[in-house]
Amino acid sequence: MLARGPGAVVFLSLLLLSAAPASIVAAGPRAAPDPSAKPAAPSADDDELAAVCRRVLCRTPRPMHLRLAGGKSFDFTAPTPTPIVSGSLVTVMAGEKVLVEGTLKGGALVDLIAVKAITHPERTLIFQLKQDPTIGDGTTMILTVKSPFAGVVKYRLGMMPPDSEKLFKTSCCPLSQGHEVFETWPHPIFQLAATDFRIVDPKSAAAMRCE
Repeated sequence: MLARGPGAVVFLSLLLLSAAPASIVAAGPRAAPDPSAKPAAPSADDDELAAVCRRVLCRTPRPMHLRLAGGKSFDFTAPTPTPIVSGSLVTVMAGEKVLVEGTLKGGALVDLIAVKAITHPERTLIFQLKQDPTIGDGTTMILTVKSPFAGVVKYRLGMMPPDSEKLFKTSCCPLSQGHEVFETWPHPIFQLAATDFRIVDPKSAAAMRCE
């Protein structure tokens, strides 16, 4: 498992969420990098992460800027690439649009793979997380999700605020084929982690319930 360092926090947190279904999962510290610090020598963890990114699509490090309450701001740039999908877990960071292909088997979405472009629209989920400066104090976050799968898709969602090293369970609404679903939070979010994608009976109470 990767060390608890700033470069590994996103990957470490998704590994922990995948392994434990608890509503709150601990992750490593996420202090902003010190620009005056000397570059660290490559470690075994760096090699492990590089090996993972040769097998799956990883996000390229980019500056993240979030508006915080009280006129403050949060700025962060991950020092290394991090996987978008790990097993059944999909991560979406603030400012990202993520494309994930999946296969429906036995009532569940499996074989999830992050892709760079939509080449198979019939099996590609679309996630986008952004901050809207025009709502309230400018810290509101909006997640847009679109599913191409027939029926109603439900999933579990965890969120990580900028000032925490934990993923907290948050509610999300069912997805209907071809329709965009919007989730909003009145506060900034560093990243979201989605898992347990499954088809439910469209006539069931679960198909109408956000949880």
